[in-house]
Amino acid sequence: MELRAIETAVESYKVDNAAYPRMAHYPFYRDETFDVIESQRVSGVLSRSVSTPVAYISTAFMPDVFAVSSGGPADEKYYTYQTLGAYIERNPESIFWPRARAFYGEWRCCSVGPDGQFDHGFLNSAQLVHDPTNGLHSLGNIWNAQLKQVSLPLIPELLGHH
Repeated sequence: MELRAIETAVESYKVDNAAYPRMAHYPFYRDETFDVIESQRVSGVLSRSVSTPVAYISTAFMPDVFAVSSGGPADEKYYTYQTLGAYIERNPESIFWPRARAFYGEWRCCSVGPDGQFDHGFLNSAQLVHDPTNGLHSLGNIWNAQLKQVSLPLIPELLGHH
């Protein structure tokens, strides 16, 4: 699965650079070259740093196989990749982001899962983990992270306020 390829690329990058690659996130970094895909400003996706100049992965912009490909922002078509320290730095009042980093590690990535939705209509619903025992009918995202593959049950604090 592509989430494993992302994990391998991110960890290989870390070995060579002593830091994890930063995510492409225009609202945080405002870099027109680095944080723009398909002429759209993106947030929370893998950046070009893992594919250029050294190809840790063939392309940073891998379409999420479960995402709806027509319409919508470019960053909703690709796998999510987040460096959690960046969220902590920009949201110092948050209780959520430090707990998320303790649970996930320095980074996390996800697919929207078979339901095709990142957000499921309630507070922090993007944290909802897909339950494979329900087949294709389960809501939730498929998460992978530095510290572990994320599965149910997810700790309740990660469904709370950012």
